Amino acid sequence: FATVATLAANTTTYSEALQANRTYAYRVYATNAAGRSTDSNQASVTTGTAPAAPSNLAAQVQNTTNVRLTFRDNSNNDTGFMVARRVGTGAWQQIAVLPAQAGTGSTVTYVDTVSTGQTYGYQVFAINNGTPSSGSNTVSVNVPGAPVAPAAPANFTGVGQLVGTTTRINFQWTDQSNNETRFVIQAGGNAGFTGQTASY
Repeated sequence: FATVATLAANTTTYSEALQANRTYAYRVYATNAAGRSTDSNQASVTTGTAPAAPSNLAAQVQNTTNVRLTFRDNSNNDTGFMVARRVGTGAWQQIAVLPAQAGTGSTVTYVDTVSTGQTYGYQVFAINNGTPSSGSNTVSVNVPGAPVAPAAPANFTGVGQLVGTTTRINFQWTDQSNNETRFVIQAGGNAGFTGQTASY
């Protein structure tokens, strides 16, 4: 055994990078001014052979709260998949570990919960007993902000016009929004629109 780390008091976790396709044995002991404790039990870790990287990663914004990822499984020795994400130009972070798929060539799907008005980057890795593949292609999606109601029309006027024996009313208004999908004109039975109304 060789010392690989000396950690502060009250520490209970440690991690390090390992080579693929090897078996490692570890133990830990505590020390103070009076000396060292006896050794802990041994922990054995076997790393796997790096699997083939996933490919064809694609991302689709489903709505303002979800992004759907799909990718192709190219490995036959993976024990799962790791999904990494970053927000804007921030640091990559692991957000999910997915189960392995049978065989190769299948399409794997994952749905991520997101926030509106953000840009997200994604990359996926196949994993074999803790040993990751190289990364898939990266994709980036922009999740639009929440829908905003349009601004009210202004300067709404109606002018009567006699055409033959028929009276027509010509309406005009100022469009003050750039995100409307239609305009609706209502006619009311009284000025407060508390009576019967009709939409045109």
